[in-house]
Order: sequence, then structure tokens, then C-alpha cells
Amino acid sequence: MDFPRYGDWSPTQFDSNIDIDRQDWLVMPVMQTRDSGPLDQSNFACFLEALGGESETVEVHRFGHWGPGWFEIIIIDPDDVAAQSVAYDCARALQDYPVLNDEDLSRRESEDERESWSTWAYKDFSRECEKELQYQADEFFGEPADPQQRWCKNWGMDIDVCGCGDCIETVDEWMADLVSKLDSLDTDKLYTLAKEFCGMEVEHHNDGPYFKYKIDLQGLIDGLEAIQVAGPAR
Repeated sequence: MDFPRYGDWSPTQFDSNIDIDRQDWLVMPVMQTRDSGPLDQSNFACFLEALGGESETVEVHRFGHWGPGWFEIIIIDPDDVAAQSVAYDCARALQDYPVLNDEDLSRRESEDERESWSTWAYKDFSRECEKELQYQADEFFGEPADPQQRWCKNWGMDIDVCGCGDCIETVDEWMADLVSKLDSLDTDKLYTLAKEFCGMEVEHHNDGPYFKYKIDLQGLIDGLEAIQVAGPAR
């Protein structure tokens, strides 16, 4: 395994080498860009950490690029034998397994997942839940939510003696109440609802996490009833 000289290197076949007066320095087999996800970021950071960070013989260079906006590379002085030895160990490790540090990657993926959830993914989930509840409200509009209901929803009296004329809770009224509860949940409680009651799984890709869930009406109802709604709405 040989590391390419910086003077012979370019990020893609469509790019030219940019002269930075380090033509003989060696380019490490890790790179990160503006669009890099947790895997590339982790490997880049852990490779650099293994080399002892930036120094007189280890440098990080950032270049603007027409594709991802910018990219960063690590280069090392070919006269630094110790750094080369560490670099070869890391490069061989990456050949055998694509992750330099599982713990570091897991931490970054978790942070990326939470950030993505709190900025956009929770909105998609909440929208899909509300769509399911609204469908039920439209499909069974005016029908009793519980055919066995015996107590007035307004006064708590036996419906046979109440006589208010509006004793029975309808499906659309029930769904509207559930939508109200859904809208009151903050992002953390929505995450719990998705994870524990809608079977949410998260796939981590270099372009970000992908959230998968199956919204089952009964699971959604159970979750909304079980989760304590506290604090202000988001």
C-alpha cells in the first residue's frame, strides 16, 4: 500500500492539482466535504487523532470545490517515519473494516439522528399521524366511538336518564381529541411515540438518517393515551 504524493493527487479525475508547496507530502485515504455524513466525519477525525492532530508534519487542507462546496484532506511529511507508520496502520484497518472507531461513529450518528428529528423529521411523522386520525374521522363520521358507552360524555350520567341529547362521543370527536393531544406533544415525546408505539427504525446513510415507521391506528391511540402531555406545545 502506497500513499499518493500530493503533487500527483486530485479529488476527482475532473480536477487539477492545486499547488500548495507540499508536492512530496503524502495524502491520507480519508477525506471530508461539506456534505459528509457521520461515517466520513468520524473516520477523518479519528485518523487525524491517531496521527496526534495537526503538527509541523501533519496538516489539514481545505479547498473550495465545484461539487460539494469544499473538501478537506490530511497530508503528512514523508520524512516523518513515525507518522507514516501510524497512517499505514489506520489505512490497513480501513481496508479490513470501514469504521476506525465504532464508539465515535455511534455518537455522531446519534447526534445526527436527534438533530434531524428535531429540525424536520418530527414534522413528517406528526403529519402522517394526523393524516391517519383524520382519515378515521372522515370514514366514520358521526358514528359512536364506543358502541358500549353508557355514560354521558358531558355530564357523566347514565345516558338513559341524562336526556341532554348529546351523550354519545362520536368517532370524529374522539379523533379530534387525539389530534389535539398529538399537537401538544413536543419533539421528545413525538420521538417516544414513534419509537415505542410506531416501531420507528433509523437507517444511517452518509447523506443523513432515514426514518422508517408504520403508523398503526391502535398503536397510535395507545401511545397518545399513554404519553403524559406536559409543558407547552411546540
